[in-house]
Amino acid sequence: MNCPYCDEDMEEGCVGTREGYGLFFVKQPAKLPSVFDTKSQIEAEGTIILDGPRHTRIKDSYCPAHLCRSCGKIILDCGG
Repeated sequence: MNCPYCDEDMEEGCVGTREGYGLFFVKQPAKLPSVFDTKSQIEAEGTIILDGPRHTRIKDSYCPAHLCRSCGKIILDCGG
């Protein structure tokens, strides 16, 4: 995959957390979901769930991604 910003080749990988509650896109860090929030409550706040949520912290969370080392951009695949 080529970077849409600089057209250099991108590396395939992922963005993730270890033993976390999940991986989310939020507009403000203060709006990160609580371990007590359900999937529907999280989505109602406008948060995009990249992986999770989990009510146990046993499983890792990750989201497929591509990295451009040339310009430092990361593109996430949040399609589910």
